Amino acid sequence: MELLRQFGLSAGGNFIEPIGEGLFSLRTVFSGVNIRLLFFTLIGNKAVILSGFKKKTNKIHMREIEIAYGRKKEYLKHVRR
Repeated sequence: MELLRQFGLSAGGNFIEPIGEGLFSLRTVFSGVNIRLLFFTLIGNKAVILSGFKKKTNKIHMREIEIAYGRKKEYLKHVRR
C-alpha cells in the first residue's frame, strides 16, 4: 500500500499489474499470506480499492474481476450524481 501511495502506478510490474478497462491488481503480503487488491484510480492520484482476496493460483479468477468491475460501476454511478 505504501508503494502505491508513494509511486502510484509507476511502482512497477513486480507489485502492480493492469487487468484491463482501468482496473489494476496490487500484489502484497500480509502475515505471510499473498494478497491481491483490485483497484482503479481517479484524477488526483486517488486509488479506490474494490476487492481483496488471498491469492492461491497464478491467475486471478474471472469472478474476482467481475466483482471489481461491478463495484467500480456502482462507485462511479454514485460519484457522478
